[in-house]
Amino acid sequence: MIATMSRDPSTQDLIRDAQSGLAEARALLIERHRAPLRDHIRARIGNHLKTRVEVEDVLQETFAKAFDLLPTFGWRGEDSFLQWLRRISLNEILRLAKRERRRGFISIDAAAEPAAGSSPSHEARREERFARLEAALGGLSPEHREVIVLARIQGLRLAEVAKRMGRTPNAVAQLLGRALAKLKEAFGETESLSLPPRSLDPSNDGESRDGP
Repeated sequence: MIATMSRDPSTQDLIRDAQSGLAEARALLIERHRAPLRDHIRARIGNHLKTRVEVEDVLQETFAKAFDLLPTFGWRGEDSFLQWLRRISLNEILRLAKRERRRGFISIDAAAEPAAGSSPSHEARREERFARLEAALGGLSPEHREVIVLARIQGLRLAEVAKRMGRTPNAVAQLLGRALAKLKEAFGETESLSLPPRSLDPSNDGESRDGP
């Protein structure tokens, strides 16, 4: 069966045809998901990275990686494909942030800035620490990774994180607390985390924690 021969093929049928190598099915999947995925990337790319990277480039790279990984995708309902694309895009944003940090355009934290006369061994330890952080983040659930990226790596205020994630500030504060606890389990001592120079305690965000 070729789903793309019907007038309005389902997303599940398009994925099945795309997994079989049908280019038309891939094109229709891109057309169907381009707008919501672009909005998701634009909301999460961060102001610092946005000055160095085009949203459209992240979008194209996300689709390219998604189709490379498409044989591994498992259907879990109507929204599962878009959620899967969003996770891939978040990983791409993290990759680009790391690249720009190495170029010196983005600082993950104040301590990550090369100090005058810093030794090669010091720089190597900093790179090792960042690699460990990246691995620890990769082991978190998508929502835990997203809230840490928004609140701690991009440094957004709690109200803005809540808006982007479609949650209340109080719900985001609780989610961030759970996410940071999981990150501490995976990473170890959080004093050495390559995160923005602020407390890892989600209660120390400089704004009210009042509920909705």
